[in-house]
Amino acid sequence: MARSNTSPRSQRPSSMGRRSKVVWASLVGSMTAVTSLLLALDHGSPARLDGIALPAMAATSGTTSIEAVFETRTPVTPGQWRAIVIDHTGSPYGTPTSIDQQHKSQGLRGL
Repeated sequence: MARSNTSPRSQRPSSMGRRSKVVWASLVGSMTAVTSLLLALDHGSPARLDGIALPAMAATSGTTSIEAVFETRTPVTPGQWRAIVIDHTGSPYGTPTSIDQQHKSQGLRGL
């Protein structure tokens, strides 16, 4: 039995194979079907206004300068602070009391 001088890879045609065509056609078909279903269910109605209202996570207006940090109600006393600690609790808000309780429940010394 004679061996072929070409490897099986070089015998492949350069175009997409049958399996690739089926996969791409399935992807395009399913995306079209899902899009059509979503458009059919939408009915073009505007968004409902009677849902819950969530507060903004960041200020949408006001000063954009970093200098706004230094505009405080009372003047900053030099040497008053030894350090600034930033604590991300994962909650949308917190008071010093609630953060202190959370730290103590985790076995820390609190604030």
